[in-house]
Amino acid sequence: MFTHSDDIRSLISNLLTGNVVNRKSKEIRRWFFSDLSGSEKKIDFLISRCNDVLPTSIRVTDWDKYIRALSLVELKMATNDFDTKNVIGYGNMGLMYKAEFQNGIVLAVKRLHKFESFEKEFSQEIKILGRLRHTNLVPLMSYCFEMEKKFLIYKYMSNGTLYQWLHSRPQVEGMKMRWTLRLRIAVGIARGLAWLHHNNVLRVAHLKISSNCVLLDDKFEPKISNFGNSNLLMSTNSTISSDCNFVVPHSSVDPYKEDVYGFGILLFEIISGKDRPSAETNTASLIYNICSEQCNMIDECLMGQGFDDEIYETLRIADSCIRTHKDGATSMLQVYQAIRAIGISRNEISIDS
Repeated sequence: MFTHSDDIRSLISNLLTGNVVNRKSKEIRRWFFSDLSGSEKKIDFLISRCNDVLPTSIRVTDWDKYIRALSLVELKMATNDFDTKNVIGYGNMGLMYKAEFQNGIVLAVKRLHKFESFEKEFSQEIKILGRLRHTNLVPLMSYCFEMEKKFLIYKYMSNGTLYQWLHSRPQVEGMKMRWTLRLRIAVGIARGLAWLHHNNVLRVAHLKISSNCVLLDDKFEPKISNFGNSNLLMSTNSTISSDCNFVVPHSSVDPYKEDVYGFGILLFEIISGKDRPSAETNTASLIYNICSEQCNMIDECLMGQGFDDEIYETLRIADSCIRTHKDGATSMLQVYQAIRAIGISRNEISIDS
């Protein structure tokens, strides 16, 4: 249902099977299928050649290289015509709906607000999440752009956002996350950000990391989302990547230091259970608070449970991340390795994570 390469073939089959007949189509027909499995540049060339002769209604967009488009009709059916009862979240870009399709698949559909175009954000999300696959990135399954309406379709995450678990759910359900789970989530977020900075296909600075854009699946594995304002810092001709290996770049960490700083703030939020500091809070005062008032900055439900040393060590990592905003000395890969070592020390986190 969502394999983009098959869908490109299907769209262009109108041309290749003779539904579109002219001189150019005959030239393309001779070599198209044998060349489709080539590099991304070759696919770009093929798409441009085919779009010269395909009717507008079935032309292939740049986005179709990565994911298949769904129709507005399909989305309306899956959300009961965007019934408000199916709304599961909202943000600056739009509303999120729970969508159940006829084949039983449940997905999350983000309906972008009408009053702003969000052209850049929409395209950026597809370029990044349509091309990268990782355990700690939210999977983008599809998109829809019809009648000037834009939709992004993701894998459904049954446990909502990290923000909800840190701030909303404890008040409503009387449940607070234990330290071992908070640490595992922090390690997953660090792993995802480090991979974004150090993979060999498309290096990305997220720039807006927060507990609101960290989704949790049914096993509480964190998934980073919201890439509309991200910065693409390196792109290669490699194919779509789901490889979890890290490649250490030789370039400066400066372009990524906003993510390291943001992760430090998020780590402080995870440890304290308090909402993130306001934008007006300067780096110096944050460092002072972490260094001088450590006991008061730790969620009281976490203390005295046998993990105090780990919590203080994690606070020191948060401090190091926040200082990076000033000196840019720490990379996200170093942060990931440091926080991962805390879990490994008591076999909480697999060495292969």
